[in-house]
Amino acid sequence: GIVPNSGNKIYTFPNEWAIRFHGPMKDWVDYPMTCVLTGVSVDYNPSGNQRMHDGAPIGVDLSLDFTEVFTLDRTKFLQRVVAQKGNNREITQEGGYYTGGCR
Repeated sequence: GIVPNSGNKIYTFPNEWAIRFHGPMKDWVDYPMTCVLTGVSVDYNPSGNQRMHDGAPIGVDLSLDFTEVFTLDRTKFLQRVVAQKGNNREITQEGGYYTGGCR
């Protein structure tokens, strides 16, 4: 969900995610099943207390915790999870197949 009057910028928990990988790694990494986002943490000091001259952080560490919401059986594993060549995994993920850039 989205917080009302937030300009579609603040999400509420749990949101469902169909995580996909792009590039050469997508043929080698197993996809997770549909997940919900269960935690978010932000560390503005991953390098200690180092800052830019204007006080801005040098780096930001964003951690997202996901939990799968579907049970996994052999058929789902072979159709939707296992690393393999082709786009069968993306076609069978919720939300269908997306060929564009990041969204």
